[in-house]
Amino acid sequence: MTPRDYLGIKKLSLFIFLLYNLGLLIDSYRKNRFLFSETILIPAVLYLISVILVEKIYEPLTYLYSYLYFGLIFVLLKYHIDIWGIIRRTVNIMAGIIVISALLDFFSFIPIEENLLLVWLKEHGEAQISASHAAIAYYVLFFKASPLLLYNLVYYLKNRRYMMSIFVFSALLFSGTRANIGMGIFMIVGNFLFVERRRVWRLFSLFLMIAMLISVSEYAVNKINVINTAKSDGDSVRIETVKSIKDVMKSSPDYFITGMGYGSVYYSTGREGFVDSSEMSYFELYRQAGLFFGTIILLFTLYPLAVLRRSDRALFLFYMGYLTEGFFEPFIYTSTGLFVVSCIYLEVYKQKRREQKVIKRCIEKQDILSFL
Repeated sequence: MTPRDYLGIKKLSLFIFLLYNLGLLIDSYRKNRFLFSETILIPAVLYLISVILVEKIYEPLTYLYSYLYFGLIFVLLKYHIDIWGIIRRTVNIMAGIIVISALLDFFSFIPIEENLLLVWLKEHGEAQISASHAAIAYYVLFFKASPLLLYNLVYYLKNRRYMMSIFVFSALLFSGTRANIGMGIFMIVGNFLFVERRRVWRLFSLFLMIAMLISVSEYAVNKINVINTAKSDGDSVRIETVKSIKDVMKSSPDYFITGMGYGSVYYSTGREGFVDSSEMSYFELYRQAGLFFGTIILLFTLYPLAVLRRSDRALFLFYMGYLTEGFFEPFIYTSTGLFVVSCIYLEVYKQKRREQKVIKRCIEKQDILSFL
């Protein structure tokens, strides 16, 4: 729930986890060359390239250590740990903080600017806190881990727990960002069109959503215009950032091969200063890693969609929304983002195991029949 890890809890727990399961991890990576190549070998090569390019040892490590989270896959598989259950409970706590804080302010009990928890989170870079009539639901209580609310929303919709779905969507509304709210609506529509299997309920839901859209269309259009006007500066910054990344890449042909390195800085005309990263996650990936390694990492990130589309439509919907929101928020290749990707790969490996068991049973039956 605190991606910036101000207290250093995530790094410490990751170190203890690696040390405690070192034997299992070495043995598992030895057997799984694909995961070893993608999450150990390539990040190690990128680290060495970055050290050479930026002439720093520690800074590149702060970007690349998060790939070690993929070691979780082997531990979770061995001990049958329900990581998604842990995520749901943690995200529900975050949703509760957002919704309760908004209601406490609304009923004039505790104004958000006097809410000690929100103030602490804001001061340490974990949240953006404000209130404005330009916001969709007046409040902007954006936690940096709030995109994970999308998973809880899809999960509760899939299991027809609609009161919890309303609760989580309320948290998305109060988070105040267009990306969160837009993806939340996408999750709802996608669930009823692609996840819900009862045709009558799908048609009824589609009719209900169209009716609701028509009823609030005028208000929604006006609100969107107000929000777009208020957010126009932010959009301009994003556009200028992309232009700056393109310009700095063109300044040296070598950057297309090696990238600029993790921990490198460049001048952003949008920020009007030198920055080492921005909210444009995928552009930053290519800037830091170059075209070759950037493409490999991007394909590695996208691959689970091909598996989940067949095996788990709800998780496919969440992951697609999560990756899409990564176009506008800088979280995909951070510790939180790569933790989520590692949990997604856990489901991919579970599905592969199930398929292998089915194939094995079919072969055994075929052998028995041929023997008879």
